[in-house]
Amino acid sequence: MLPLRLEIKNFLAYRSPEPIIFEGIHLACITGANGAGKSSLLDAITWCLWGKARARRDEELVHLGQNDMYVQLDFEQEGAVYRVVRRRTRKSGGAGALDLFLVRDNGELETRSESSTRLTQQKINDLLRLDYETFVHSAFLQQGKADAFTTKPPAQRKQILADILGLDRWEAYEEAVKQRLKTISETLAGYDMQMQAIDEDLKREPELRAQLAEAERAQAEAKAALEEAEARLREVETAPADLRNAQEQKVAQERRLRECQRDIENINREITRQRQRAAEFEEILLARVEIEEGYAVLQAARERDNSLDEKFRQLNALQMRRHELERAVDAARNEIRNELAGCQSTIAQLERTIATARPDELAEVLAEVAALEDLQAQYQQFQDELTALEKERSELAGENGVLRTEMNALKKRIDQIEMLDAPDCPLCGQPLSEDHRQQLLVDLRREGSERGDRYRANAQRIEQIGSELAAKKEAATELATELKRLETRKQRAAALQTGVDAANDARQRLSEYEARRAELERILADEDFAHDLREELAALDREQEALGYDGAQHDAVRQQLELYQVYEQRQRQLEIAARGRRGGEAPGGGAGWAGGAYKNLRAP
Repeated sequence: MLPLRLEIKNFLAYRSPEPIIFEGIHLACITGANGAGKSSLLDAITWCLWGKARARRDEELVHLGQNDMYVQLDFEQEGAVYRVVRRRTRKSGGAGALDLFLVRDNGELETRSESSTRLTQQKINDLLRLDYETFVHSAFLQQGKADAFTTKPPAQRKQILADILGLDRWEAYEEAVKQRLKTISETLAGYDMQMQAIDEDLKREPELRAQLAEAERAQAEAKAALEEAEARLREVETAPADLRNAQEQKVAQERRLRECQRDIENINREITRQRQRAAEFEEILLARVEIEEGYAVLQAARERDNSLDEKFRQLNALQMRRHELERAVDAARNEIRNELAGCQSTIAQLERTIATARPDELAEVLAEVAALEDLQAQYQQFQDELTALEKERSELAGENGVLRTEMNALKKRIDQIEMLDAPDCPLCGQPLSEDHRQQLLVDLRREGSERGDRYRANAQRIEQIGSELAAKKEAATELATELKRLETRKQRAAALQTGVDAANDARQRLSEYEARRAELERILADEDFAHDLREELAALDREQEALGYDGAQHDAVRQQLELYQVYEQRQRQLEIAARGRRGGEAPGGGAGWAGGAYKNLRAP
């Protein structure tokens, strides 16, 4: 047994490690600290194959904190690959499962498990030819039990060695050979008995040959007797057939006799019937004149009926055409009426359009719009003036700012010159006399006064502009309030203008539709339409009048036909009676039937 692959889950110290692949490994050494799980791998192999390990109970092998464990081992045995899977769970009272599979070359699994775990385990032991005890005392020396084999009693050591060496196979071979020898001995004994029986039969050969000759002679005699008996049997068998033929002929003659008797009775009845018919025909012949006259009336009535039927057919065709023309005339009339109704509806609509027009209100609204547009122009003028005033005030305010700066600068220069003690000008640095200084002060004060006048004038104008702006803004606000009505009044004016324009157009169209209405009313009153259809109707009336069909006359002819219809049958009876008298033939072919019956009566 060569291990190939080991897969463990929840076994001892192993939770779910990667599978261990043994393929390609010829010699392995597993190292690690105590308790790392080195021996657990071998325990996993023994538990998987035999359900036994170092633990006393399987529950001790389950990883701490887990409920289920399983070990799967793939191994090679005598050139075939097998897989053993053993499972154990702490649930359901510690249930376990054991499965054995044969691994095909394509990887598919073929189950080799038996119906129970015990039988499957026995099959694994037989496959390995090794049980757990033999394994742990030979290939696997358990930790701390290296002397387990040597401490065994001699008998057990012998058994273990026998298991290791496979001596039990030789015992099986010996048993199989013994069984085979026994079978061969029994077969040979059977052959000996058959040979003895054959020898005894050979000793009785002359006697058996004599018995065979006697049997063949007896067979020949029996065959001759059989042929003679068959010939006599054939002779006897033909006699009943002849008797049956004679009996059948007798029955046929009796049946023929009965048929002839029935024929005679039928002939007698037919003769009686023909005599009655002859009497009837005599009566018919006596009424010959009446029948012929009635039949002539019937024929004439049929001719008149056919003629009237043809006229009636033509009349129906004319009436159908007339109905079509009348429907066409009605359709033309309805078309004119529909047009007249449309004219009347249009006239009513035009009159409503004219009635809803409001030219007076339109004039008032237009005048109001014109006044508001004047106000709008005035409002725009106010806006322009307000803009100009705002601009002017802004410019004046800017100028006053400049003037204020300049006046402050002049005042500062004046103060400097007034407080000056040096003979030089503080501005230009040139020598300055008293007169010159006084003149400079006068000039500066005059310049400051001019700027002050301009500043005050600007301030006054700014104040005035503020008053004007307030007044104009108030007026502009009032105008804006009033101008809010302008758009509404324009819309109203547009709506009124549309109504007035529609009314003007309606007045022009109204006269046209009124003229058309009068014309349509005249056409309907005078029936002045569908002239070609009316002409065709008149032609149909003339054709119908020329046809000259009289329904009452047609009804009278039909009544006459119904009354004289009986002469149709009586005429046929008269013709049959006349032929019978001329040729001696019975009416309806009765004589011919009687003659045929007589012939049948005389037929052999």
